[in-house]
This record gives sequence, structure tokens and C-alpha cells, in this order.
Amino acid sequence: MTRLLHHWLVAWGRNLVANRLLAGIATAGLVIGLAGAILMALVARVPLTYNHVVPAHARTYLAVSVVSAPGMVPDYQQKSPAGAAALIEANVGEVEAAARLLEAEAELRRGGTAQTEAIYWADPDYFDVARFPVLSGDLASALRSGHGLVMTEAMARKHFGRAEALGETIDVAGQPMVLRAVIADLPPGSTDLTAGIFASGLAARSGLALMQADQPGAFSITVRTYIRLRAGIAAEQAGKAIQPVIAGLVPPPVRAAYRLEPVRIDRLALHEGFHPGARERLVIGSVVALLVLLIATANFVNLSVALAERRRREIGIRKANGAGRGHVAGQFLAETVLTLLLATILALAAAEWLLPVVNGFLGTQARLDYVEDPTLLLLLLSAALLLGLAAGAYPALLLSSMPPAATIRGSDVAPAGGGRMRSALVTAQFAILIGLIIATSVVHQQRLFAMREALRMNIDQVLTVTAPCPAAFVAEAEGLPRVRAVSCSSESLLSGNTFLPLEWRGRQLVVHVVSALPSIFALYGVRPLAGTLSALPPHGEKTVTRVVINEAAVRAFGFASPAAAIGEALPVQGASPGGATGAQVVAVVPDFAFQSIEKPIEPTLYLPESPEIWNGGLVSVKLDGRDMPETLSRIDRLWRDTGNAGPIERAFVSEHIERLYASLERNAQLFAVFSGLAIFLACLGLVGLSLSAAQRRTKEIGLRKALGASTRQILTLLLWQLSRPVLLANLLAWPVAWWLMRRWLNGFAERIPLHLWLFPAAGLVALALALVSVATLAYLVARQKPVHALRYE
Repeated sequence: MTRLLHHWLVAWGRNLVANRLLAGIATAGLVIGLAGAILMALVARVPLTYNHVVPAHARTYLAVSVVSAPGMVPDYQQKSPAGAAALIEANVGEVEAAARLLEAEAELRRGGTAQTEAIYWADPDYFDVARFPVLSGDLASALRSGHGLVMTEAMARKHFGRAEALGETIDVAGQPMVLRAVIADLPPGSTDLTAGIFASGLAARSGLALMQADQPGAFSITVRTYIRLRAGIAAEQAGKAIQPVIAGLVPPPVRAAYRLEPVRIDRLALHEGFHPGARERLVIGSVVALLVLLIATANFVNLSVALAERRRREIGIRKANGAGRGHVAGQFLAETVLTLLLATILALAAAEWLLPVVNGFLGTQARLDYVEDPTLLLLLLSAALLLGLAAGAYPALLLSSMPPAATIRGSDVAPAGGGRMRSALVTAQFAILIGLIIATSVVHQQRLFAMREALRMNIDQVLTVTAPCPAAFVAEAEGLPRVRAVSCSSESLLSGNTFLPLEWRGRQLVVHVVSALPSIFALYGVRPLAGTLSALPPHGEKTVTRVVINEAAVRAFGFASPAAAIGEALPVQGASPGGATGAQVVAVVPDFAFQSIEKPIEPTLYLPESPEIWNGGLVSVKLDGRDMPETLSRIDRLWRDTGNAGPIERAFVSEHIERLYASLERNAQLFAVFSGLAIFLACLGLVGLSLSAAQRRTKEIGLRKALGASTRQILTLLLWQLSRPVLLANLLAWPVAWWLMRRWLNGFAERIPLHLWLFPAAGLVALALALVSVATLAYLVARQKPVHALRYE
């Protein structure tokens, strides 16, 4: 067995050197395909193993707030009412334990050194719910006293200089606390927790202890509530039991629209409510990476057959000396596996080098750590071994069937079916390539549509300042030389998270509400479809008597047209203190929103309320685009000069839109990168095949030229034979790409049409790439003198 392995290694090495150009092309393609697949697997591994650091993650849930009503897209928040945990633990039999976390910034002081850290104020039994691996101390009782403290190993080293610091004291938010337990570090990006310090909520100055109850009729969600279900209890069952228990925490007008939904903590990363499209992006990215790997593997199989056909005499001599078909197949299979292992090692090195770039590009925190996770390397090498066996099986069996007599004579013998298989693999490669080109084009067009046409407003050079319309600042800002307009609105203009339940003609409706000065519409270039904005008081009113609605609200209230809605009175008595029983519709504006077009635009009421009764707000400042740095500096200085406390919080609306469509942007970039890799690999494989074909058909070309064929005719023949698989690939790619992209576009409430011209255009691009890749080589082969071709051996 040792001699056989030695023989395989020697034969593999010699053939790599003898055919280094084709072998290099085949191996390089594999390295690129494997590196892409490894990187995508590492990225996908993060959300698929999310919160697995908690041993009992399958029974640990986060109680998330969901606001939903007929005609309204559900709104998910990871926080919940502060009083929910105690009610659930005491009254819901399906729940074994419940506890709260409150994130806060706190000053930690020890030995004269002070640092501000993000911490969690935690209920005493929090670690009974979410059980983390403990390195030292008694985690179960660590927070049961008012001075108890738990840290991760990294935080303990940072603040105490060592991890073994149990019993040491540090001041947290002005009160001494004692380190009672140290837990393992939380892998970055793999858990919903962002802080590594847990302080007892029983402390006198803790955020939980100082938290005040909601006023009558008020409702707030402020804490993260974790629950652990009893064994065998389903989340749906627990959710139904929780709802009536927490009903008393919710004001009656909101009660029908609000619920607490238990979400398993290991499913938070891919939850559609928090990360719309995340699961789809993960699947799409994985499938595309797999397709690129298939292109690389198809290249490798094709070139392996081409390389092995050069070894006809070797195969014939071995068979004539008694080697059976199994021995020959075994050698070729072993050589394929060795090449795959070499390519995998190179791909791992490339993946490790590229991983920081990929993390920055996709906003992920994937890791490749052989020391902490040695099974990862074992899994990757095992996958490479299986891929090698799969990729090498066909060439090995095909080439081992070559007849010995013909191969020894040097006849141009090709294995039966080899040519057809090569054509089929090239067709599959270019079908994938054409599909990726179509997908890249569609995603890019949808991104442009979302960020431009779907907005239906002018956000160019609009700056927002987070503030409830400070009068002095607004008045002075209007006088700055590069400022075109200034207006104010509530924060819900951007967030869209303020809603109002209404009863309208016997129906229960939930509509979004935006408080705004009338000038906000002109600032964003929004013109009414019906009615007039001039009827609105320019500085708002304390008692709402007039209202502006959008087209979606026209449909929700059942009005026949925008004009028919003018003059109707809507029951918005809860919109402001002392509000009237009805507000007259004075204008209808087009549907516009600062939210993603993945969701339909909601029915929205724009209330011209006076800013003095707003709870928070935004100042929108329209700039003319010139002298931008100087203008921003003047605005910052003006903020301080007009007596506003704290640093100014400002951002361009375009930045909000970019963040909103960051995932769509990443989709477009991901498709572009993988399409580029697919183009490179397909063309690389085509070059390798044309090199092999040119050598294999040298005599045939010489005979054709000797019989009168011109260089142009030979060139046309070669290019046609290489182009046929590419043309056939269109028949496979077009229907599949149409079906997949139609489904993808259906995930958007507003979308571009799927243009039919994209499909032939993608086919022409693929054909042009193929012809450019092989044209030079085909021309050189076609213009050879017949005498050299006929003497070729």
C-alpha cells in the first residue's frame, strides 16, 4: 500500500509539472471557487449558530413587542413593558422563569481610574433564564444581592487586570459592587447581547430600581424580557397564555393591536420582523456561492479529462502490463483528490486573508479560527475529500475505459462520451453565468428604483437635526446664506413607528401619524393631489382641527378618490391634548415614506400640531449644496449659540436611505462580485478547453487546410463549435432566471418590471465573453501552415 501511495504521489507530481499550464488553470479555478464557498459558509455560520453560546437556547426566548392591526404591516421591537416579566412568571404556567435586562451607560471607577461602559442592569434571576458558561464563581446567586456583579473574562481583565478577581470591588454608577462570577467571553456578532457587564438590578441606583411606572393611559416598552419555557411547551402555546396576562399593561385603545410574542433567541438573527430579507439573502448568497463552485468544479472535470487524454500511451502501457481498469481509475481518482486537497489548503489561506474584507463588505463578524474551533478545519478537509471523489469519479471511470491497443499506437482516441460531457459541462457553466448576469442586472435596477424613483420626494442635500423644533435655532438657521428652507416634524416622519387606532364607520383602523409643520411638504417637494396646504396654520395648532392624509389613507377610509376625501372629518380626538372630535381633511398628498419599499406604504395622517406639544422631533434643513463644510460648521455653531444642551445630532436624509437599503446594496454588490468570479472562471475554463482542443485537433486542421480550407473558414468552424454550448445555455438559463427573479421582486411592495430585453442581452454578453476568450487562440491555430500540422505528433 505504501508503494502504491508513493507511485500515485510521484505520478501526480510529474504530471502537474509536465502539464503545468492546464493544471494551473484547473487548480486556480478550484481555489477561487473553494475560497468563495468557504467565505460564504463562514458568513452563513454566524446567523445559523446565533446565541448557541447559551446552552439551553432551544428553550430560551425573548418576549418581543408586536404592533399589528388590519391593514398594517406588523412592527417588531425587541423590548417590552417593564412590568411584563413579573406578571408572566407569576401567572403563566407554561413559563418556567422570566427576567429583564436594561441596557445603560455607566461609569466604572476603580483606584482613581474611571471608564464609561455599556452595561446591563439585570434581574437577580436573569442567569436562571439565560444560562451562560461560567468560568468562576456562583452564577446562580451572583446577582441576588444589591451589590452583585458578573463580567465576561475580557471585561474582568480590562477592569481588574486579571480574570481571577472574584470578591474584588468596583464602583458602578456611583455605588460599590462586588464581582461574584466570571463567564466566558461572548463571541462577537454571535449573540444579541452587546455588553459584557451584568449588574444587579437590586442596586439602589440601578436603572431597574429607578424605573417609574407608566402614567395612566401611557404605554412604554423599555426592557428586554427573557423567558424560559417548560420542556415540551411550544412558543405559540406560551404566546396565547401570555396575552391576557399582560393586557392590563396596555391602554385600551392599543390593546387589540399589541401582543408579546416569544421568539427563540437562536432565531433572532434571521427573524423577518427584525431583519427583513435576512434569511432570503443568506439562501441567495449560499446558492450563488455554490453555483460558482459548480462552475469551478465543471472546469476542473473538463480539464482533468483533457489532461488525461494526453496520457493515452501511459494508460495503454499500464493496461498492457496487466493493470486493470480499477487500478487505472484508482490512480486518476487519487490524483484528483490530491489536487482538491492542495486547492483546499490554498483556498483556506485565501479565505483567511480575505475574511476581514468580506466582514467589512457584508457587515458581518465571521471568524476562521482553527485553534478555538478545530472541527472546522476537519469539516472543510472532509468536504474537500468528498468533492474530490465526486469530481474525479467520472474522469477516472471514463479514462480507464480507453482501449490499450489504440492508445499504444498513438491513435487520436477519445473516450466514448467525453466530448458530449465536456459540452454539457460548458453549457451548465454558461447557463449559471447568464443567470447571474440577469440577477445582477435586476438587483441593480431595483436598488436604483428604491433609492430614487420610489421615494417620490426630493431628499437631495436635506439635513435633519434631532430636536423638537427649538424656535431660536430654527429662526436663525433660516437666515443662513446656504440654507433654502427649514421645517419641523416628529421623528415618526423617518421612523414611521407612531400609530393611532381609529374607529371609522363601524370599522377598526390603525393609521400611522406624523406631526409636522405644513412647510415640511414644500421642503421635500411633495405637492398635494387634491385640496390645498395653504389652509393649514403655518406654525401648527394645539388643538387639531385640520389634517392631511396620503393616498393609502384615502383607500383605507374608503373614499372614492383624493378629491372625495376633501372636507371629510376624521376622528382624531386622541391625536393631541384637548383635540377635537374630528379633524377636517384639507389636502391629500401622494404616498411617500422613508421606510423600505419591501413594505407597503401605510395609511398616514399628517397632523399640523404645534411643536411645543411634541415628544421629540426632527428639524429638516434644505441646503443648496455649495460651501457644504462651511455651512455645516455654521449650523453646529448655531446649535451651541442658541442655548441647546449637548452636542448636535445631525445626519443627511440620504444617509438614512442608504442605511435603509444597505441590505439591498449588499445584495447588488454580492451578485456583482460572484458574477465577476463566474465570468472569470467560465472564460478561464474555456481557454483551457480551447488549448486542449487545439492540440487534439491539430492534424484535423492541417488536413482541412491541405484540402483547401481558408484560415477564415477554420476560424469560423472553431468559434462555432466553442459557441454552441453558450447558445444552448440560454435555453436553460432564461426560464429559471425569470422564475427566480420574479419571485424575488414579489417581495417588494413596489418594484420594477422584469424587462424581457435583459435575457437576450445577458446571452449576448456571455457569448461575447466566450468569443473574446478564445478568439486569439483560435486564430493562431487556424492560420498554422498545413505542413506543421500534418507533422505534429
